[in-house]
Amino acid sequence: MALAISGNRLWFTSRDKHLYSGSLSQGKLSKIRRVDIGEPYDWVRHICIDSDGYLWLPSTKYMRYDPAGFPHPPDTILSSNFLCSGPDETIIVASTKLGIYKHGELQKFILPDTSRRIYSVYQEEDQDIWIGTLYGLFVYKNDRSYFKGNLSPILRERISSITKLKEMMVIGTSSHGLVFLYNDSVTDHLTEENGLIGNTIKSLYAQNDTILWVGTKDGLNRIVFTPGYDDYNIESYGQSDGLPSNEINSIRMHDGFIWLATGTGLVSFDPANLKPHLVPPLIQINSIQINGRDTCILDYYSLAHDQNDIRINFTGISYRLGENLRYRYMLSNYNDEIIQTKNQWANFPNLPPGDYTFFVNVGNIHGIWNDSPKNIQFRINKHFTQTIWFMILLIILSSGTLVLIWAFFQRQKKIKENARYELVKMEQKLFRLQMNPHFVFNALLAIQGFMYMNKPREAGRYLTAFAKLIRHTLYGSSEEFITLDKEIEALQYYLELQRLRFSEKFDFIIHVDDELIPESTEIPPLMIQPFLENAIEHGLQHKKKQGKLKLDISIKDDCLMVEVEDNGIGREKAMKLQKKKGKLHKSMGLEIISKRMESMNKITLRKIQLE
Repeated sequence: MALAISGNRLWFTSRDKHLYSGSLSQGKLSKIRRVDIGEPYDWVRHICIDSDGYLWLPSTKYMRYDPAGFPHPPDTILSSNFLCSGPDETIIVASTKLGIYKHGELQKFILPDTSRRIYSVYQEEDQDIWIGTLYGLFVYKNDRSYFKGNLSPILRERISSITKLKEMMVIGTSSHGLVFLYNDSVTDHLTEENGLIGNTIKSLYAQNDTILWVGTKDGLNRIVFTPGYDDYNIESYGQSDGLPSNEINSIRMHDGFIWLATGTGLVSFDPANLKPHLVPPLIQINSIQINGRDTCILDYYSLAHDQNDIRINFTGISYRLGENLRYRYMLSNYNDEIIQTKNQWANFPNLPPGDYTFFVNVGNIHGIWNDSPKNIQFRINKHFTQTIWFMILLIILSSGTLVLIWAFFQRQKKIKENARYELVKMEQKLFRLQMNPHFVFNALLAIQGFMYMNKPREAGRYLTAFAKLIRHTLYGSSEEFITLDKEIEALQYYLELQRLRFSEKFDFIIHVDDELIPESTEIPPLMIQPFLENAIEHGLQHKKKQGKLKLDISIKDDCLMVEVEDNGIGREKAMKLQKKKGKLHKSMGLEIISKRMESMNKITLRKIQLE
């Protein structure tokens, strides 16, 4: 509904798209009649009366009518969904553009720098025009539009109503309450949290410099400011106070009475007789649901860890029928913020373990709250895995696991130590094998023969080689790794002595790959000699012609390759000769080397293979 007052007559529209008129006297309306203006295009949401007594109606064919309903269109008809009175007896018509009329003639046409639909307009005495659109607030001055949404994000939303309270601009929004502007700055912002009955502003009316009436979708507010505007008092009224509807679309004043156009009819009252209802409503807990199931209402609950989805339903009880009650609640230790709502329930899903207290209170539209809020205590117990006993058990199990791991590593360490011990034993066996009495005896006899043959130079050379071989063998048997050049030197002494023993029946060559650096290449000591001995004893010893023995050391695919090659009689023929002599020689050196490799592979990351 919309309404306008001219003299002692009141004009109003209804949602059946009709226009009505009646006589006013001391807050009462009489002699109501319908005025036929034809079929409007839409609901007539605004009515203005110019200084000539003509009615201005948006969403109609002719826009301007006389009191009897006959059309008196202006010289230019603009599309319109909003209109209001301006200063100096003007009428402002708006849709997405503005037209300012006086005495039925278009005085000024304005095309603001916005194509948005216009919902409210207010023109100041200095001719600045405030424009509320779907997407925020603009002001038109000096033939330019200026966007005011940069003053506050709220001013970028739909602006539904604009008025002025002395020097302050009052901006009503469609969902964020009231914004007050002074000297291009936001001075205050009022919402339901500050005492407004609703945040959807439908209409504004400044009774004087200190009293502002605010019509909302949820009721009526009267805001009384102190003279310095440093404080205010908000009163709220709704259907429980006698209003036919909480939707207040238009507010006017006549002869000391306030007239309201509501969603379901007109109402008038003397503001001097308004008295807020001071009796607070009562609060009652209706039901408590845990995991979606109703339960008995108790003062204290001890719940399992998975009983943590809680819904509480409550109701306010008022002695006034239909009072618009408000609720505020808080759950301590969960979210200490006080929630204000009109809903009659509170939901808390997935509560973590802990102790909680739920508080709820109720108040009426006048801001009168009950002095005794209800409270309920909850304890959500921890899961077994979150208890101190589980932590102790976990520590015990973890400690046991660490002990087992420690024992495992100690066992591995012991295995490695045993392997080292076995390796040392193998090396000692190998040393004894290499230096067996038979080899030593034959080497000394050969040296003695040179001495008897009066060949002291040869005897001295071989005796020196024998001594160096003994020294190298003793040194190598005490080390895990020696450099390749030292091992080759020992092998040369060994092969020279073997040639002396067998009357130089074979020649030998030791070849080292150029890519190898013997001085920096390490190998286990005493590993190659048994293979050379095997080649001499089983291959070259029985050869009638001059024998050849070749030792080749190279690197391939990051592996050290050691190859022993001879032109002896071969393994099969050597086996036959041994059988014929009646004894089968078992190569103890190779057996010890194989066991030594196996032992070393247990204690080192480098692997040794025999092919």
